[in-house]
Amino acid sequence: MHARLKKIFNYYGGKYFMLNDIYRLILNYYNPITKEHKLSCFVDVFGGSGTVLLNLPKELGHFNKVFNDIDSRIYNLMVALQDENQRKEIEERFNYALRSREYFEMLKKKDEQTPFEFLYLLACSFNADANTFSTYSKSPEKKFNVTFKNALNNWKYIKDWTLEKLDFREVIPKYDTDETFFYLDPPYLTGGAAYKFKFTKEDFIDLKNILDKVKGKWLLNESEIDFDFIKSVFGEPKMVKRYSSNFVTRYSMENGIKKPPRLEGFWTNF
Repeated sequence: MHARLKKIFNYYGGKYFMLNDIYRLILNYYNPITKEHKLSCFVDVFGGSGTVLLNLPKELGHFNKVFNDIDSRIYNLMVALQDENQRKEIEERFNYALRSREYFEMLKKKDEQTPFEFLYLLACSFNADANTFSTYSKSPEKKFNVTFKNALNNWKYIKDWTLEKLDFREVIPKYDTDETFFYLDPPYLTGGAAYKFKFTKEDFIDLKNILDKVKGKWLLNESEIDFDFIKSVFGEPKMVKRYSSNFVTRYSMENGIKKPPRLEGFWTNF
């Protein structure tokens, strides 16, 4: 569907491999030919790397794009990339930066990283989780350079985004209208330790209660690892699809284990 995937940065839990299916469902509802339904605002409630918002099909037209993430590290990085002076500061520091495990571990211990420091952690980490220093990449220096260059070259695609740092309980009601679409990719219930803000069963129940009341449309993605609980809250998914997994762990790399394909579920109210 898309000739070239735009990236700002990689981040744990990214939905790159699912984009075509996500967009196909959205385009089926906001059909650019019939124009039966109007889209005025698209909200990425758990923004992360922003890949879903970043690569939305042009056929959807023009509308307000809202990126939300309660993690201040991600939010502050997006703010910095929109600001010319902060962006230049990141670039200047990158020009003299080298991969260093010692520096990486020191940054991890800080209560709050600067935008450059958080991007540095992502550029050096295994699976872009900002937690584990990577020594497994065939070309770690190339990965380091590409991470910074993606952010510094692709900032222009986010310059008009509305940025928010709100809990989902706040951002959904704030932007809810008949012409709003909410994309939801919350942290995993199981295996979501890499997220700074983890999700609990109570959070999912609260999310369902809020979504039951919205005027807008929404799409929720969840992995099969949490299917039993998610189905008990949200019901049966609209679609389930099996994807070949490119996601690897330290254990699988060390032991030569190739992860099997996994199922992903799609829940919608349309």
